[in-house]
Amino acid sequence: MLRIEVLGPLQVTTESGPIRIGGQTAVLLGWLAMHANRPLRIEEIARLSADDAPAGSEQRARTLLRRLAADLAGAIDLAPATACLTADEGTIDAAQFTALAADARRHWREGDHERVAEDVERALALWRSDPYPELAHLLDAMPAIEALNRTRLAVLETQQEVAMDRGVDFTTVAQLRQLASAHPERLGFRLLLARALHLL
Repeated sequence: MLRIEVLGPLQVTTESGPIRIGGQTAVLLGWLAMHANRPLRIEEIARLSADDAPAGSEQRARTLLRRLAADLAGAIDLAPATACLTADEGTIDAAQFTALAADARRHWREGDHERVAEDVERALALWRSDPYPELAHLLDAMPAIEALNRTRLAVLETQQEVAMDRGVDFTTVAQLRQLASAHPERLGFRLLLARALHLL
């Protein structure tokens, strides 16, 4: 089973075990993972490399994609003009994280806080560090990266709300102080901190 982890430095595991992918190949795979199950034009993929002249970058991209397709045992569908990474929800950790966050929101609306706690715990366990670091220099990748970061903060807010339903102590307040200080733009953390201080 193929596993691609992008919530932190790229990690790839195939049925044969972990494989090391770095350099420009990691950039290409990160981009394919970010747009999984969508055919991408190879000329667009070639623009991810700023080092090559336009005349050579597309050929280099094709070469790297062929090697990558071989390494991933058919998970990349190569056509004359496009490339597509085929992945289900369990293949890419970012997709799994997003799905768990959605599950947590749904279970919260349903009042099933035990399920919410499970969802957020599983989601946050997937998060190793900044998502898609190999793509951090690409302006076109920023919206997806920022969306993941916002989702993580929302999950952290939900985690704290669930924890407060079970009781408030000094540890809860300390965690909320840290979150509110680290993310002053998030009103939710400040409101939760005020509520925790009131309940303490």
